[in-house]
Amino acid sequence: MNRRAFFQACFGAAGAISMADRADALGLPKAKITRIRYYKTPTDAAGRPNTRQPLFNQSTNVVLVETDTGLIGVGEGGAPDVMEQCSGLLIGQDPFRTDRLWQSMFRSYF
Repeated sequence: MNRRAFFQACFGAAGAISMADRADALGLPKAKITRIRYYKTPTDAAGRPNTRQPLFNQSTNVVLVETDTGLIGVGEGGAPDVMEQCSGLLIGQDPFRTDRLWQSMFRSYF
């Protein structure tokens, strides 16, 4: 084997590994996002009423992302209108492809 063939084999294998689905590589079940719930909290983390601008642009809203396999993700939410628009993009998608989902939402609405 010459040097050129060696490097072609190495880079080809690296490309194949990087393109493998992360969920398959980790042994996670195939899942689809089925529902997104949005909760507006009445108080912030310190117990103060949620009527003023939060410190450091932190959201006090909670978002639950549910899948058909029973997995539930919990995170912070933004404005209700933005959450409604973005949820349309997320329903039916693979929840483990977070980079792709983020790019899809960012490019579609911002």
